[in-house]
Amino acid sequence: MNPRKCDDLSFNFEEHGSGVPLIFSHGLGGNLTLMRELIGPLEGVRVICYDNRGHGRTSAVIEPSKLTFASMADDMAAVLDRLGIDSAVIGGESMGAGISLAFWRRHPQRARALILSRPAWLN
Repeated sequence: MNPRKCDDLSFNFEEHGSGVPLIFSHGLGGNLTLMRELIGPLEGVRVICYDNRGHGRTSAVIEPSKLTFASMADDMAAVLDRLGIDSAVIGGESMGAGISLAFWRRHPQRARALILSRPAWLN
């Protein structure tokens, strides 16, 4: 686990395997453990799972106004930056799917593809 700072928050994340980078975001109330179990090991894929702000081992949210898809998409970008990854397959489940869509809208050149599982509402 390597913490990453963004907005003075320390983000907890894990990476497993090697190959094409895939970053996957969990749903509301979840954590990276659930995503690791959902995805499992994939041959030829570098799987990156992380705890969103206010979830799991990522530090608590200090400013509630930052609980937006836009802020959380930038958090995802910060994790990729920490790992030196320019572009990746972007994915998520439920709230994580909404974060992934926001990431694609904010950082389209960094998204190789999208994997959306049970997308959440976008408002």
